[in-house]
Amino acid sequence: MVGAGREKAVAIVGARLNSSRLPRKHLLPLSGRPMIAHIFDRLEAVPSLDQIVLATTADDYNADLVRWGMEAGKAVLAYEGDVNNLMGRADAVVRAKDADIVVYICGDCPLLEPATIDTLIRALRADPAADWSRLADLPAGRHYIHEGFMVYRRAFWDRLMAASVEPFEREHVGSAFHKLEKIQADHVAVSHEAAIFSELQHRISVDTPSDYDFMSRVYDRWYAHNEPDSLVDLAWVIHELKADTALVRINAHVHQKTVKEMSLRIQLVAAASKTVGLGHLRRMSVAARHLQDDLGAGVELVAFGDPVHEPWFTMLRHRQVADEQALPAAFEDNTDMLLVDVPVLTPAILSAVSEWRTRTGKKAICIDKLPAPGAGKPFDACYLPAVRVPEGAEAKFGAPVVGGWNCYLLPPAVPAVPRDANRLLVLSGGSDAFGLGEVWPELLDRLLPPQVAITWVQGPFAPDPDLGAVSEGRSFDVERSPVAIAGLAASHGMALTVYGVSYYECLRQGIPVLGYLARTRGFETEVATLRDAGARVNTIDPASAVKDLVALMADKAALAHLTRHDWGFDRRVDGMHPVSALVQKLATPSNMA
Repeated sequence: MVGAGREKAVAIVGARLNSSRLPRKHLLPLSGRPMIAHIFDRLEAVPSLDQIVLATTADDYNADLVRWGMEAGKAVLAYEGDVNNLMGRADAVVRAKDADIVVYICGDCPLLEPATIDTLIRALRADPAADWSRLADLPAGRHYIHEGFMVYRRAFWDRLMAASVEPFEREHVGSAFHKLEKIQADHVAVSHEAAIFSELQHRISVDTPSDYDFMSRVYDRWYAHNEPDSLVDLAWVIHELKADTALVRINAHVHQKTVKEMSLRIQLVAAASKTVGLGHLRRMSVAARHLQDDLGAGVELVAFGDPVHEPWFTMLRHRQVADEQALPAAFEDNTDMLLVDVPVLTPAILSAVSEWRTRTGKKAICIDKLPAPGAGKPFDACYLPAVRVPEGAEAKFGAPVVGGWNCYLLPPAVPAVPRDANRLLVLSGGSDAFGLGEVWPELLDRLLPPQVAITWVQGPFAPDPDLGAVSEGRSFDVERSPVAIAGLAASHGMALTVYGVSYYECLRQGIPVLGYLARTRGFETEVATLRDAGARVNTIDPASAVKDLVALMADKAALAHLTRHDWGFDRRVDGMHPVSALVQKLATPSNMA
């Protein structure tokens, strides 16, 4: 209840599930609870607030967010107007609640500081002439870590509403004042902040998968040592960032979009099925992540083949179609670029891409394939996640060809953990296309020392491995479709895997790994380069691959090299991953304005 004579302060939490970079982010879990729930917890710890309202839209896409609010007992306004009119949505709350002080809260900032918001509200109440309140200026080059809140007096809010007439001004709360300076504040209430909050600057909003990884890591660390009903302490987060550069690197590179910035719209196309596995689609999910982080791009994954339900896929905006014949209908005219990663560039795929390029005048990039001679020029560039670009490839292709160690599209590395030298990780591929589950279990049991425990990863499209001949004394665990291969691999002393994304993930994690490559045609240069660098690849047969693994386990020098060598996978160029740099190079200037 508002005290007599006290201005009514209403917090408006703006949230929609339609984010192009991280769909449904407000309902993604942080330590077991939706991110939006943690934001409300923090706001409910602000004593000077009188009401807190979740402001979303009334479209079907956001029905789950409305449902969460209702079930959690929160005040919810589902705006019936233009879904992109954030100012109008917030103003509907201001008028419905008759707010005297408007506290706008971004619904993707789960580290907002309750004490800071409380201080700003109190400062505004204490100064009746002030239009808004802000933190005191800092010396040049210093910034506060805070993100995601603004505090206005109602009269100034009304002026701000009147000045926000352009679409981009309506889409961003306060942009007409803070960014475009269309109105001026006559008087400001200034609040002083604890020094700790300006000791470093780091992203604490959640806009992309990398931001979500960072926030998940922070929340998991906190609740591993604190009570479930406690609030993650922002000052503690700052100390963690100072002490752990690996934590900083998770999302330090994410591009912060500006008010007028027009985001690129990109569709990434890949096959996923029982016959080709998940490697192509997994790789495209990583490319999507880089494009979101580096360029602020809006991406959509288009998968054709068998249905996919992996978390890393469903977290991103996606579409599933039955087969390559359905691709022409899936390619949207308002897409700015296509990235295509398929096992075979069939006539149907080449035709679909060519028709889209002709119709739209826009560009397409081929991933991991150089179109065969005679195919014309169906792509504007080729991106090779390969250790070396074949000589003469660019002249033969007639367009830019990019490749090299740092061009691999690998999921983020995971923190180092103690490894069990006597535990082997085995990965036969998403579909076990080579039938290794019928061969390797018996061979491994027979040839490996008895103390070596085996973790077999069964892909989502793979049959059960044949364990009939495995001795009872052997520790042999089967992990079915684990969420993160890198996280699982991190605790293992060695790995045996089919050649593909997982092989390179193990190399990057510093796990001694032997890769099995069943088909060598077209990979001769790749294999030779890997072997020259000290990596181990078997190209003979499954039985000799197991024998090579046993020999590797006894080769201390090779094990040390594989553990410590810097392969250069994570090197960025001018702050970008190479796939983002290529897309930016091909994008038209108007797209990147």
